[in-house]
Amino acid sequence: MMTRVKKYAFLALSAGALLVASCSKDDGPGKDPEPVDPVGEKPQLVLSTSVEEITVGQEVGFEVAADGEAVVADIYIDDSIIDGTTHTFDQVGTYGAVAKKEGYLDSEKVQIEVLAEKKKVAQATFSKLDTQAYPITYPGHYYDRIALLGEHIYLMNDEQETFGRYSLTSNQWDEMASLNTLYRGIAGYLTPHRGADGKEFLIYLGGGRGHLNTYFPPEYPDVALRDTWATKVVFPEGGMGERAAASDGEYIYFMGNGREGQYSRQIDRYVPAHDLWEEGIGYLPLPMDEFAQAIFNDNKIYVTGISSTDDNVFLVYDLLTQTAESKPFPKAPAFNYTSYNNTMVVFQDYLIYMLPSGVNSPSVSLYVYDLEEGQWLEDEIKVEMDLFSKSSENASLLLSDSGKLYVAGAKAGDFVVYEVDFSVIEQ
Repeated sequence: MMTRVKKYAFLALSAGALLVASCSKDDGPGKDPEPVDPVGEKPQLVLSTSVEEITVGQEVGFEVAADGEAVVADIYIDDSIIDGTTHTFDQVGTYGAVAKKEGYLDSEKVQIEVLAEKKKVAQATFSKLDTQAYPITYPGHYYDRIALLGEHIYLMNDEQETFGRYSLTSNQWDEMASLNTLYRGIAGYLTPHRGADGKEFLIYLGGGRGHLNTYFPPEYPDVALRDTWATKVVFPEGGMGERAAASDGEYIYFMGNGREGQYSRQIDRYVPAHDLWEEGIGYLPLPMDEFAQAIFNDNKIYVTGISSTDDNVFLVYDLLTQTAESKPFPKAPAFNYTSYNNTMVVFQDYLIYMLPSGVNSPSVSLYVYDLEEGQWLEDEIKVEMDLFSKSSENASLLLSDSGKLYVAGAKAGDFVVYEVDFSVIEQ
């Protein structure tokens, strides 16, 4: 009996020894068991945005990835899920965006700053030049014509029937050759044409007689033509009327008609290289009946004025496609006689159009069109200064070959010139 008990005790002790040896072999002396990760192998989402600082009304795009691969996930902005992968913010503030997807770790929060919408604001400073006095008393009249070619300001004085120029570099007046047949009154603009090989001249369409008058300045390459006029009949007398004019360096375009409606949509052009007049090369979508003015830039003609159907007209006419787009002013400007002078220029990335602040005002307002964005700036520049005796008579906005802006006209019996410092800021 004793022998059987000892046998069972020996077997129990042997089994216990084996169990202890097995545990000692797996864990080793002094080692704790490995912890188990409850998350497992979930990948981390990574959220990226197209921008992190925008203005109200702008759209933000989102992209989600994990382990370098694109992932379709839900995107939350301040705990609210959005539809798709883009979002437009309509309020100023700071927002947090997170990407979420089942089976993935949420992305880290991306902060987006939404600022108030920026507004382009144009500003201009006028500085009067200390110019030599005009040779005679100069009251100024809207039938006068003022233009800038090279570094000279040219003045066609209607009352005195004279033609002279002021040098911006030497500060002196010179009397130039005049032409008795220059038509006064019903006329077009004294338009600068900057052609190839230094062939720069002024051109002037006498709308009542259909005479196209070309003035060749003293700097013209052909010595025989210097300080002379040439006249060519190009338009029937029945088509008399003020016409807008614009030069692209190869052609001079004429359009609109202030007195004859049948010609008010028609675009004609003169080809100086071949002394050729071409009629009806295009047509405006609206009749330009009064105060039409035009300027060329980048294969487009920008035309403004008054139509019989609209008093707020600004057209962008594409010469390549022969189509026009309407871009009216934010509010209809007060067109008047100064619109028969050169008051439109392209400066940097903007078109600037100048008009008097009022009928008898001594000051002006500048309307600014953004050529890149294709729209007018919301606010015009109101220049509250005593610039001219009456800016509605003949105040002109001019651009020199050196890229400087000037405004010229009559004040207290003299011809005055202001240099303009123009800029556009965002605020």
